Amino acid sequence: MKKQFIVALHFAYWLCYVLLLAVILMLVFMQIAFKGKGLSPQHIMFIELFCVMTCLPAVLSFYGAYAMLMPRFLARKKFLRLGIAGFGMVMFISLLTALLIALFFGQHFVFVGTMKGVLEQMVLPALLACIHSVLGLVLSGFVKWFDENRTKTALLEKNFQMELALIKAQLDPHFLFNTLNNIDILIEKDSVRASAYLNKLSDIMRFMLYETKAATIPLPSELAYIEKYIDLQKIRTANPDFVRFEVVGNAVAWNIAPMLFMPFIENAFKFAEHKKTGTAISISFHLRAEQCQFECSNAYTDNISALEGQSGLGSNLIRRRLELLYPKAHELSISTENNIYRVRLMLRLIP
Repeated sequence: MKKQFIVALHFAYWLCYVLLLAVILMLVFMQIAFKGKGLSPQHIMFIELFCVMTCLPAVLSFYGAYAMLMPRFLARKKFLRLGIAGFGMVMFISLLTALLIALFFGQHFVFVGTMKGVLEQMVLPALLACIHSVLGLVLSGFVKWFDENRTKTALLEKNFQMELALIKAQLDPHFLFNTLNNIDILIEKDSVRASAYLNKLSDIMRFMLYETKAATIPLPSELAYIEKYIDLQKIRTANPDFVRFEVVGNAVAWNIAPMLFMPFIENAFKFAEHKKTGTAISISFHLRAEQCQFECSNAYTDNISALEGQSGLGSNLIRRRLELLYPKAHELSISTENNIYRVRLMLRLIP
């Protein structure tokens, strides 16, 4: 938390307390005025005594709890020591206040110098010290919680960036080199198609380098990137129908974390079998209400351990990223049945 904001919190706290004391004094003055009496030296002394009894224990106990009790005991969860230290601090502050009152105002009290008088003068300061100690702990705890929460948020953002960078680092070389080789071969056969594919590759690289830096991107941009990626993958085989891709519904109003589906899709292309004979990969998006249903399946033979590796990223990394980005707003299931590796991901999105 910024220092200026902490100062503002302290200022607001003491401003409220001073206003409360001012209201109390105003009520006393109104009562005196109602009785038709003016301010006497006794009234002036009462104001001075009131300020000492209400301000001194408040300031000492508040900052004693804020600067000492919180970092030394409460933050370390030493509750017994906190109670002992807090009780000792309150007794010391109330005794100090009572002694100062006896020193500067003692001649006005008949019980000055007696133990009973000192104890009676300790009651109000002790009560105020208890209240302000608790409030000091609360405010210090709030500042500590805010700083820890901000630090945790910053760490999560760094974690997102690192995980996204890891995904891009794993995806880029494998995809880029294969695509460039395929386009190089296609140039001799069909330069027009090769140019179109090269433009798509350029769009994909631009997307990965620039658009993925944002925390969220429009879902249509992600879908357009996926479609271009699929088109580039099709040039690797003579059977362009080996992959089926469909989007059902309208995604115009939705934003989504970048590169969220690509690990599954890239994994499907990497390990799918039977690309030359039939439909080996099926990718679909069903968009309705506030829900995005993603499904990706591919045929495989016996290399299930490699499939579960999720292109070297590991399913644990992908699951953790989903849990951080969409806590309690996603459902991920991965299954293998009849030589079909299937991933289902449901996201609850808010336009």
